[in-house]
Amino acid sequence: MKRIRAAVIGMGTMGKRHARCLHELEDVDVVGVADIDVQKAREGTREAGVAEAQIFEGYREMLARLRPDCVSIATPDHLHVTPVIDALGAGCQVLVEKPLATTLEDCDRIVEAARTSRLTVMVNYTHRWALPYAFAYERAHSGALGMIEMVYARKDDNLGVIATWPWLAEHSSCAAYLSSHDIDLVCSWMGARITEVFARGVKGTLVERGFDTYDAIQASVRFDNGAIGTFESAWIYPASFPTPTDSYIALIGSKGTITIDRRRESIEMGTGDGFEFPKLTLMTEVGGKLVGGFKDAVAHFVECVRDGKAPLVSLESSRHVAAVVQAIHDSLREGRLVAVDARGASPGG
Repeated sequence: MKRIRAAVIGMGTMGKRHARCLHELEDVDVVGVADIDVQKAREGTREAGVAEAQIFEGYREMLARLRPDCVSIATPDHLHVTPVIDALGAGCQVLVEKPLATTLEDCDRIVEAARTSRLTVMVNYTHRWALPYAFAYERAHSGALGMIEMVYARKDDNLGVIATWPWLAEHSSCAAYLSSHDIDLVCSWMGARITEVFARGVKGTLVERGFDTYDAIQASVRFDNGAIGTFESAWIYPASFPTPTDSYIALIGSKGTITIDRRRESIEMGTGDGFEFPKLTLMTEVGGKLVGGFKDAVAHFVECVRDGKAPLVSLESSRHVAAVVQAIHDSLREGRLVAVDARGASPGG
């Protein structure tokens, strides 16, 4: 079996996760990492177990010198487009952290570059591989729920997110950062796309803390099959909340319903330091190895690179998620119902 030569651009929290996941796959060699902060990259390679990888300050030099088969891009959200296009130009298959990009113009530049190069770009919507969500996908597509007529999705974070990544306040929103996961999931479960959005938001707590962004957003949507839905997101849960994220989805169909509450994931743990509900389905460590949806998503991408098959998360579906998020932002700004840009959209994917 051919060994895959992989590289990582951006060695922050997510880049280290990519590097470690790639390293732990049997047929992958992490040959290089790039970050403008070389010291951070050096520390990241040690933490990820890829100390043998070459370290570069500039990713273009890395791509030119190492010619990797694929690259994971984990730069901040608003800095995706140029590395993705450059990696495609260097002949690399690309796995990029969500979102695809923070504007539709940049999304369309990536879509065109992928079409021209005939190379794969997969957005790392890892929730697709979390077992509760994979179960919901299978049951929805089996017809067990009948036609899904209504959806409610809540994904709310505590205040630590903005404190950790303050650039999100300028370049993202709680809807873009959180609801994008749920929009991707629900559209794939329903085999449908969202056609219109009306959103409301509230500012206050974060503005008082120096971040000019929404505390919370609720978006009411309609799908092209007639179904309706609500996507809720917030960034102001207290630090004392026992999980970083409060996540819940309900699907209401003509024949049945599914509710998914990932706040607890069936495990509760109390120690002298406090009480918590460990989050396990996306990533945890067992026997010194990472397991969970995040690693499964990376493994799926590598399998697509090796076998030349299309990824489960299509570029078109990721572009549609970005279009929905832009419609949410437009609705917040204009105070009206907004139609979702449907160029390049396809149901599900």
